[in-house]
Amino acid sequence: MIRKINASFQNFLRKQKVKIARLLWDKKEKVNISGEKLIEKNSINSILLLRDDGKIGDMVVSSFVYREIKKQYPNIKIGVVTRKGAIDIIKNNIYVDKIYEYKKSSGYLKKLAKEIAEEKYDLLIDTSTILREKQIMFINKCKCRINLGVEKDNWGLFDVSISEDSNAHITRRFIKILEKLGIKNIKSNYDIQISDEAVNRVIEKIKKEEAIQEIENKKRTILNPYAASKHRSFNRENIEKIIKLLLKKTDDEIYILGYGENKKEVVDIKNKINNGRVHYLDLKGIEDVIALVQNSELVISPDTSIVHIGVGLDKKVIAIYREDIVGNNSILWGPNSDKAIQVFSKENKDDDINNFDINEIEKVII
Repeated sequence: MIRKINASFQNFLRKQKVKIARLLWDKKEKVNISGEKLIEKNSINSILLLRDDGKIGDMVVSSFVYREIKKQYPNIKIGVVTRKGAIDIIKNNIYVDKIYEYKKSSGYLKKLAKEIAEEKYDLLIDTSTILREKQIMFINKCKCRINLGVEKDNWGLFDVSISEDSNAHITRRFIKILEKLGIKNIKSNYDIQISDEAVNRVIEKIKKEEAIQEIENKKRTILNPYAASKHRSFNRENIEKIIKLLLKKTDDEIYILGYGENKKEVVDIKNKINNGRVHYLDLKGIEDVIALVQNSELVISPDTSIVHIGVGLDKKVIAIYREDIVGNNSILWGPNSDKAIQVFSKENKDDDINNFDINEIEKVII
């Protein structure tokens, strides 16, 4: 009861802060613009994209946007604002010209906005539907000539707004933005680019782990058991069941992902199963994870960024999602690929993803 009261109070405070922020910063000098073929009709030479949620999966899913803009307008400058955790997804992207790190500090954001304002971007694109007070302030102070947002028709801060397709995959939002810009023949396959250093580093780790000289002659499955919350993570029992199922049904080398506090559990499971085909690697970061997935055939994961990375690298994916009782998360953030299969955890009192049928996974493992 106390937790519910506190959550309601915090929600009330957030709404009040946003109201105050809109009073202060939901305004800008209006410019005469043509709403169609935004780039050509309005002399757009530079674009700033806000991807400041910092979520790796979100960055992967929107990664095609930069490529599609540059494909048609190669001379446009593209800047991206994002948090540290997602920078690794785009730091090697040949279509991104400049990356700005977003931090929570109001003082830092004011300095960053001033730096961006001095660069005089023609167009700011905010891809989110909900803005917090610091984001509103930040957009105002970036002083871009034109601001484009999603579901922002009643905002003074935005010159152009696109509507959201609430029952479509999230990529539809980015496609609509591109269409508004005047981009044609849009390809929405994800564009994941990492350094050769990361690729070579992981290949050497695989060779050492499997005691082989060439990695092409073996198949590999990546098992990612963990998500941001325990309710979306596999429990130990299910982790062991999936590994034993893979050992029985395939000849694959099996790599289990796990970091921080989860590393001990992964190592314990590996040692308990005690099979030479079950592996754990100390990986440097998300680039190493991508490189490992790149050298695999199958990814098994709950609803996390690893699902989208697998899709982006054109791998077979088995993705476990909770049933949509409220909202449509499994549609909006589903594994957008013909090679991906969704298995659903049934509704339960704890909203726990582990209420799935292991037989559903067995049916699709080949």
